[in-house]
Amino acid sequence: MCDSLGASVARGGGTNTLNTRTVPIIFVPGVMGTRLRRPNGDGYWDPDNSSTMLPLLTASASMEGLMLDARTGAEVMRTGSSAAALTAEETDRGWGGPAWGFYGNLLRTLQNQSNWGGNHCNVYGFGYDWRQSNATTGARLNRFISQVIRHEEGAEKAIIVTHSMGGLVTRYACKHGAAASVQGVVHVVQPAVGAVAVYRRFKTGASSSLGDGDFGLVRILGNTAYKYQRVACGLLGPYELLPSNHHPVAPYNRQHWLTWDAPLQATFPWPPPNIYDTYREASGKVGIFEMASDAWVAGRIRRGLTTAENFHRDLGVWFHDPTYVVAVDGHETDAGTDLETTSHVFGADTAEVNETLLGLSRRTYHPGDGSVPIGSQTALGVPAANQHVFPSGAPEHADVFGSSAVNSRVITFINRALSRP
Repeated sequence: MCDSLGASVARGGGTNTLNTRTVPIIFVPGVMGTRLRRPNGDGYWDPDNSSTMLPLLTASASMEGLMLDARTGAEVMRTGSSAAALTAEETDRGWGGPAWGFYGNLLRTLQNQSNWGGNHCNVYGFGYDWRQSNATTGARLNRFISQVIRHEEGAEKAIIVTHSMGGLVTRYACKHGAAASVQGVVHVVQPAVGAVAVYRRFKTGASSSLGDGDFGLVRILGNTAYKYQRVACGLLGPYELLPSNHHPVAPYNRQHWLTWDAPLQATFPWPPPNIYDTYREASGKVGIFEMASDAWVAGRIRRGLTTAENFHRDLGVWFHDPTYVVAVDGHETDAGTDLETTSHVFGADTAEVNETLLGLSRRTYHPGDGSVPIGSQTALGVPAANQHVFPSGAPEHADVFGSSAVNSRVITFINRALSRP
């Protein structure tokens, strides 16, 4: 059927009547949520299979950066993991791509849902190479939507359900050609204007104590700033998760989400007029990398930041009509970062994350789903009637579809989209 699936799509629906339509549902996973393999078929990135992840877990930061670089070849896995036990029809619909441990419950819940108002709604999975820019992936999603509609007998439009970064992919696809083919979009915990934690990790590295994942994931991401910078440098999609110029203020001081102390303000303007220029700042004090320390890493970081700036300048806070938002609050989440000058007896002064304010940001306000601040999840200005915020009780970001309440809300919004002409 298309470049991400290994077989033609099974036709669904049957003959339309005046009271029924065929409207396929396409699920778009988040960052790191698609299983990837090398072009020769070897496993590459597979959260469902820990042995596949061992080479990344044991590699040095520099080697891992080479292995994960977006310029290296990778393909979406087509068959399910041993945990998935997919049928041939499910495999044909792309269910082998999304990581089953994160998304299997949602895919089966949606496919088994019997009450779609008489509509026929086969469920598809759109796995993608999350290392690439979301603009590149959005163009692929645009083609995928068209191909699904052509293969679903009687279909004219599709409904898109997204998780996390999949929301950025979908918004880009809809803005650049897919809108006329989309009946509605349901975004779940989308970092619509970025996530503060992505910037903070360039300063601290990934940390389990700060909610960045378990030991294995933190080790792969890089548990120090040095390692994180080198692992992340060649990943284009994740740069687009850095807070954009549209990111809201931090809730604990109602100021820009990124602040720094007086000695730094004497050198660097605050608030930052263009946040991407701050990320590129060459000394690495307020920027994300000391550019002179490694030309190879610096070149990839500059490329990633330019790609991210262009992407967010294009996308802004645009959203498809109709869009529905499912957001999760009540978990410790980075909502702001403050930098403070650290003086050394020998060598130049540096800037470090103010851990006191970071704790205030995370623990006092609980402003998000553990990864994405609630202000970013709800930043698009979608009408209040089309949003649902779980103030507490829902799982954190990665595990959100393990909640029957979250999945029920997704179903409610899908039905609302289906009810539209």
